[in-house]
Order: sequence, then structure tokens, then C-alpha cells
Amino acid sequence: MSLYLLVVTAMLAAAPTPRKAAPEPSAAGPEALKAKAAFVSAQALYKQGRFLEAIKGFEEAYRLKPHPIVFYNIGRCYEQLDDAPRALRHYRLYLHQLPDAVDREAVAASIVTLEGKLKDRGIQQLMVFAEPADAQVTVDARPLGPPPASIELGSGDHRLLIERPGRSPVNRSFVMSTSKSMELSFTLTDEPQAGPPPTPPLTVAEPMPAPAAPSVAASPVSTTRFALRSKAWVPLIAVALGGATAAVGFSQMASASQALDLELTTQMMVTDTATGLAARGKAMQTVGWVGVGVAIAGLAATAVFWFLPASDAVAPVATLGPGGATLGLAGRV
Repeated sequence: MSLYLLVVTAMLAAAPTPRKAAPEPSAAGPEALKAKAAFVSAQALYKQGRFLEAIKGFEEAYRLKPHPIVFYNIGRCYEQLDDAPRALRHYRLYLHQLPDAVDREAVAASIVTLEGKLKDRGIQQLMVFAEPADAQVTVDARPLGPPPASIELGSGDHRLLIERPGRSPVNRSFVMSTSKSMELSFTLTDEPQAGPPPTPPLTVAEPMPAPAAPSVAASPVSTTRFALRSKAWVPLIAVALGGATAAVGFSQMASASQALDLELTTQMMVTDTATGLAARGKAMQTVGWVGVGVAIAGLAATAVFWFLPASDAVAPVATLGPGGATLGLAGRV
């Protein structure tokens, strides 16, 4: 008996409704004979209710001589073990590889029953088929290995990645529902070949200009520029300087006046020291009044600048050069 007749016979023994077997094909080779022995043994184990041992026998038969009907028999074993995910996976593999199966409607009914069991657990199965067969499938960052790959998921958004070197990857999101299992199928296309980089157009090199002769005049060594955008800061400096000068002048005048009073009281006469102190007090008084004048002028200038329209910044520029250091203003207030 050939392997094809054997697996059909085993399927009929396991299926709820027996069907007629296909005609026996021509004689099989050594591998087919080994597969036949493994299948007969698995069939006997199934009838004895030893479903786990039967699964190993069916898998060995498929390894020796692959045939999609083996998936049906493995699915029946898992269904008897109440393993809904594995049973559903093998039924889908069976229908995927044998789409014109005569018992397609019966298998589809079993799939609906298994989907209902998964729904009661709040999950559902995703089945991914892809070409080439050595691609790698990943769902929600969880590697599943090469296709066909299956995983049980809860409802909601999920992410699928299928990749293989030299092929354009598939990377997309999908929404899973627990009411019905999902089957996705993809074929990875070759990555576009990158052409050679474009050749840049030929250009004629222009002669470089001769370096300019160094200037005879010594240039400044360094320049520091402080940009200030206040239109009133310049006269305010005059106010500050005038106030400070007035304060120093009047303070020194007061000190000289006290010293002069002490000298006259002590000596009871006008001495050279008293004369010097008087001159010092007068000079400091003059300095104080000059500072007052500078401060008043600065205040007046500040008032004028305050009502001028805003314009370019005024900036002090400190320059250090061979001739020494200079301080100036640049810009307009």
C-alpha cells in the first residue's frame, strides 16, 4: 500500500464520517515504506487513545514523506487532547496545503468549534504564511521563527514584522478580534538594487587669486564689543559718575572743614596747616559741585533720550592695538 493510500485510510479511521479511499498509486521507494510503517503505528496508537505517541508517529511519517493529510491526523489528535491552539494550527495547515480537500466543509466546522473555545478564553489565533520559507516572523517584538507561524493574541492593535536579508521586509499593524481567528499571507519581494552613484560633471578649475599683500598699517590686536540696546544708558553713566564725584568731593570737603576747625581751635591762630586745609576744602567743594553739574546734565540728557525713537544699538568698543588701548562708542542711540 502506498503512502497516499495509507494516510487517506488513517484519515478515514480518525474522521467522524468515513470516505472512500483513492486508488492505490504505483510502488513506493524505501523512504515511503518507512513512512508507511510510522503511519500505521501512529494509526494504531490513535485507536488506542495514546494521542501524544500517535502525534510523534505522524510527525515522523511526515518527515520521511510529507503529505498534507498528516496535518489533519495530527489536528485530530490535538483536538482529542483538548489542545485547541495546536489543533486549530494543524487544521489550517491542512486546508492551506490541500485547498480542494473533499472534507473541507467538515474541517471548517471543526475550526469554528475551536475558535469558539479560544474566544471563551479571551484570545484568538493568528496564522502567518510567508514566502520565502526561511523568512523570520515577529509579532509584537516576539520572534516566532520561520513561516508558517502561529500565535494566540488578545483583542486590540498588534504589530507584524516579516524579514529576510535581500528581501523588502513586511512591517505593518493589524487589529485582532477574539471572535474569529486570522490568517495572513505575504510574499517578500527582492530589495531594489542600488545603482552606481551618479558621476559628477566635469568642471574646469579656476585659478586661485594671488594672496593679498599684508597691510603696512598695524591692525588692532583685539577688539571687544559690548552691544547694548538701551537708548538712555550713555547719559545714565554720566549721572552715575557725576553723583560719585559729587559725593567724594563733598565728603572730602567736610573732612577738611572738620580738620580746619580743629586746627584753629587748637592753635588759636591761622597756621600753614590751617591754610592748607582751607584750600583743600575749597578744592573739594569745587569737585563736588562739578559732580553735581555732571549728574544734572546726565539726568537732562536721559530725559531727552527717553523720548527719542528706538534705533540702532549703541555699543562701547574697547580696542587693544600696537599704539595702546582705546575706548569708544559705535552705533546710534
